[in-house]
Amino acid sequence: MTVDEKPNDEFTKITEETTQGDEGSKRKNTQFFTIAVCVFSAAITAAWFFLSQFGGEPEQPYEPPVEISPSENEDLLPHPFFNLDVWAVKPSLPYEMVSPFFNGVAQVEAIGKIGLIDQTGREIVPCEYVSISFGEELTVLRKYQDCFLMDREGNTFLHGKYDYIGEFIDGLAQVSRLTSGIKTTVTYGFINQAGHEVVPCVYEGVFPFSDGMAAVKKNDKYGFVDTEGREVIPCIYYDYRGFSEGLAAVTYSVRYGVIDKEGQTVIPFEYLSIGEFSEDGFARVTKQERGTLSLYDGYIDRTGREVIPCEYDFSQENVRNGQTVVWKNGQCGVINMEGEIVIPFGMYDSIYSFGYYGDTTDETIYTVQKDNKYGTVDGAGKELAPCVYDSIISIVSDGLIVVGKNDDQFRTVSYFGYLDTKGNEVVPCVYTEASPLFFNGYAVVWRNGKLGYINRSGATVVPCMYDGFYYNSNRSRYSHFSEGVVVVCRDGGYGYVNEYGREITPFIFDEARMFSEGLAWVRVDGLWGILSLEKLKNPRMK
Repeated sequence: MTVDEKPNDEFTKITEETTQGDEGSKRKNTQFFTIAVCVFSAAITAAWFFLSQFGGEPEQPYEPPVEISPSENEDLLPHPFFNLDVWAVKPSLPYEMVSPFFNGVAQVEAIGKIGLIDQTGREIVPCEYVSISFGEELTVLRKYQDCFLMDREGNTFLHGKYDYIGEFIDGLAQVSRLTSGIKTTVTYGFINQAGHEVVPCVYEGVFPFSDGMAAVKKNDKYGFVDTEGREVIPCIYYDYRGFSEGLAAVTYSVRYGVIDKEGQTVIPFEYLSIGEFSEDGFARVTKQERGTLSLYDGYIDRTGREVIPCEYDFSQENVRNGQTVVWKNGQCGVINMEGEIVIPFGMYDSIYSFGYYGDTTDETIYTVQKDNKYGTVDGAGKELAPCVYDSIISIVSDGLIVVGKNDDQFRTVSYFGYLDTKGNEVVPCVYTEASPLFFNGYAVVWRNGKLGYINRSGATVVPCMYDGFYYNSNRSRYSHFSEGVVVVCRDGGYGYVNEYGREITPFIFDEARMFSEGLAWVRVDGLWGILSLEKLKNPRMK
């Protein structure tokens, strides 16, 4: 019989004793641990009771609601080994400056000159131009001694005919021609997209079309031409306001009146100033009181009827929904175009109309100030938000308004949130900075020196954990989402985050631009590359 068949009795005895000893030890350890947990729990309970009775419960910081990323977004995961050859259309291009793609092409700059490349990175126009302006159908290319047009097929025309060609607006572009002689002169006109001179180059200046009419200048006076190039109103006026709804304010000397498109006087020349007509059909006018130097404001309609007499010390030019803010005897109020007082004078220290950015709402609301605190009221004077805020930015964007409250310790406006147009506090004042403008439904906010993004419901879409963002081409204060992606900075490098808060690239770029037409410029070690959004969504695709 072998050991494998029958264990040794002595070995079995030793093993049983050892096992019993271990179990006894385990029981002792378990009892000790149970006692320790009970003591610790009792200590915590006593401490909580003491604090609740004598110390108070510490205030918990507000955490904005966080939206959950949808499951269909799981494919937007960065490749573990980021490779520009895989992710980019073109990995390394030696340009000094680049611009977003437009109609499949982008401007690039090399050695101070401008050129064009296509979406594959191929240079289709060499970098030898001073400036290039895109249009829907035509592109304007300018050299120092030449200026011409290029169509979508790459055909060029109008070489050497004009010294300047402006951007096409409503099918027409300003042009200028330099004439040398005893005296060098520059004359201006308009061309159409076929290159035909619609308005001849005979004017000292031409100005953009408005309501089918463009102001032109000759002998230091202004007149108007139509889109056919006919000078329908001669150059006899010293100043003008552009046409709107068939009317334009003009002046012979110091008095303004209003003419129609035939040049007929609709409103007599008796005002020191006439503003532009609002959508409601009203314009602010200013008169000088006879025999004095005092100036007073009122309002006229399109017929010239003075619907509000010129009796106010000052008034806001804009009229919204038939109402405006006016001042009289040092007090402000709101009146309608029937002359009725909507918000009494002296009720508030100041009243301001809101500007509306991208909003199509017909609501009329005002910022009001009382005792150095701000709130909002509606067009009937009803209080929406009480005057409890230390600042309000008078812009409505995506239905929201930025408000601020002071830090209780330092007495400076330090925390910002958002109200809706009904006066409800949608987002509490918890951010150290907040954008007044929403782009594509999102706004940038700051907490603890870090930025993130929220949507209009106040939910966090990108947590406040980033150091900065890219300043886009128009030098906007805030970088915004484009094609569902935004550029942000972390630890000195730029990268991309989508609208679900997911980082879709590493933060390895020295510069990064917003996506346009599915492509974005990035720079690494002095060279530019073109990222493909489609390839970022499918990182293994080559």
